Order: sequence, then structure tokens, then C-alpha cells
Amino acid sequence: MLYQSVRPKTLKQIVGNKAAVATFKRMLDMPPDKQPHVILLVGEAGCGKTTLARIMAKELGCDNPIEKNAAAKNERGIDMTADLARHSNMSPLGGGSRVTILDECHQLTSAAQGSLLKILEDVREHDYYFLCTTDPQKLLKTILTRCDKIEVKRLNDKQIIEVLEDAIGFLQEQTPEGNELPDVSNEILSDIASRAEGCPRSALVLLEKVVGLSDDEAYQILGNYTIGNKHAIDICKLLVDGRKGWGDVTSAYKKIPKEELEPEGIRRAVMGYLKSCMMNNTGAKAGVFANMLEEMMENTYSEGEPRLLLCLFRAKEAGS
Repeated sequence: MLYQSVRPKTLKQIVGNKAAVATFKRMLDMPPDKQPHVILLVGEAGCGKTTLARIMAKELGCDNPIEKNAAAKNERGIDMTADLARHSNMSPLGGGSRVTILDECHQLTSAAQGSLLKILEDVREHDYYFLCTTDPQKLLKTILTRCDKIEVKRLNDKQIIEVLEDAIGFLQEQTPEGNELPDVSNEILSDIASRAEGCPRSALVLLEKVVGLSDDEAYQILGNYTIGNKHAIDICKLLVDGRKGWGDVTSAYKKIPKEELEPEGIRRAVMGYLKSCMMNNTGAKAGVFANMLEEMMENTYSEGEPRLLLCLFRAKEAGS
């Protein structure tokens, strides 16, 4: 996959997220006994949380971090955290630092979170934990209070295009001598950036689908691409349908499977949908969509579902 091949390997290679990068650089300048040892990386899927954690592992002198992904059923229970606890009682092989990266940590079971809390209550100087999540409010508050929180934000279109251009440069370097990789037009790059809605991984997945194609062929493929899952799109359609009420929206919301319910991802999908509606209309109609969009501006990282539902309710009211 292209997005894996061009994954940044140093803080210098990170595009955007200057605040997060600056925070990590300050951390690296601190003596070990002053450094934070439990970092919570918050942000939407595909925006670079795990990449930053891996880079920091290397910067901290750990070439082989322990990586667990709680999205996998066999890595979200107490057996996994018990294994981490056993590791925490041993010194790293060869000295140096030991880094543990817990991806999608909000999916840990209640028992596993309780076990993790005990580990985080007494972190040794050589241990560092990077907790990556799209949904931090599902973590125990006692875990959150032990973390230094860093938000990993979406990129703007200009930054996404920079990521795409770097990827194209990589592909050109990989192209065998004598062959030529066709250029990707600026129009296609702009279209990809708009559809990716700030997510570099989504942008790179799209680029890989269209690289080497004509503009007409690329537009045909891009036109079939939809951000977000079916449930989020259903909610979007109900929000803008004047014949449907708030009850219809909540009925659709309740159908979202628990494992797919990511408030910030849904909020972003709704924002993207409303933005498209606003851009494809004029006058008073565009103004209605603009008012709805304004009600969706607050992120859900702290309050989660309550904040999302409040935003959706206000957006529906603004569109009535």
C-alpha cells in the first residue's frame, strides 16, 4: 500500500500538526526523569497518530516497540494487558527504553482498562506508553488523568497536496529507468484533497487508485468515492431533508453498531456533506446549509456522544 511506503520516519518529515511536533521536540529535550511517560494521541483515523508514536519510539531509543491494536478481539482483553504487566516488570533487553503503542485503546474491555490503569500508576523511567484513540471519552477518567494529551489534527487541502506531491516523487523514484510515470494534474490533486477531507491516508489511497490514469478516468473513479460509512451518510440525508424530523435522525443514529460509533468521524462526515451541499447551492439555500455547518464546528473529543447529538440537533434545527 502506498500510504505505508511513504509513511514519515522522522518528525521533520511530518506535514502539518506543528503543535504536536513541537510538543514532542520539547519532550525529547527534557531529561528522562522530567519527560511524560504516558502520551494520549487523540485524532481521527488515518491522520498520523500511530505514525507519530512510532517516530517517537525511535527517537527515544527503541527500535522495536511493543504494538497492540485493541480493534483486534484478541488484543482488547485482560490477557493482553496482563502480558504488558509482565513486560513492565522486566528491564528492556540491551538496556535503553521500552515503548508500548496501544492503538484504538478505547476499545479495550473494562477489565483490560482496569489492568492498564495499574500499569500506568507506576511507570518506570525506561518505559513509555503511547495510547492512540479516536474516541477518548470511552477510556476511564483515571487513565485520562495520567496521560499527557496531544491532538493530531486533520490537514488542510494545501498540506494534503504536499503529501500527495511527496508520494508522487517517491513513485517516480521507484519507476524503472526507461519507463515514465504519467503526471497527475493539479486539478486531480485538488479533487483528491477535497474528497479526503484532511485525512492523509485517505488521500494516498485515492492517489494510488488514479495514478497513471487520464484525468477523465481519474474523475470517474473519484466520483464513486464517498467519505464515511453508510450510517453517517444516512444521517446526513435525514438532516437536510425538510420532510424528516429529529425523530428520524435519532432512529438512524440508534442503528449504528456500537463498534462503528465514532462521534468525531461522524461529525466530520456530516460536515463534509453539508459543505458539499453549501457549495452546490446559492442564495438563501446555501445560507441554510452554512448555518447547519456552523452548528457542527465543535469537536467531540472531550464530550463524545452527548456533544455529537447536541451538534446534530442544532444542525437539524438550523435547517428547519
